[in-house]
Amino acid sequence: MSIAYASLSELETQYLLAIDLKYTKSNDIIENLFKEIGRMLYRMIHPIH
Repeated sequence: MSIAYASLSELETQYLLAIDLKYTKSNDIIENLFKEIGRMLYRMIHPIH
């Protein structure tokens, strides 16, 4: 799961770079997906006991 979380972070970084370099525009749907998937992965990595 930590590899998946790191991959998500890498993808988010590439997305932000693409925005900064004007390859694409900011997209709320994509940004919300990053947050939602990040929360899901975090809960899987750090379960409540």
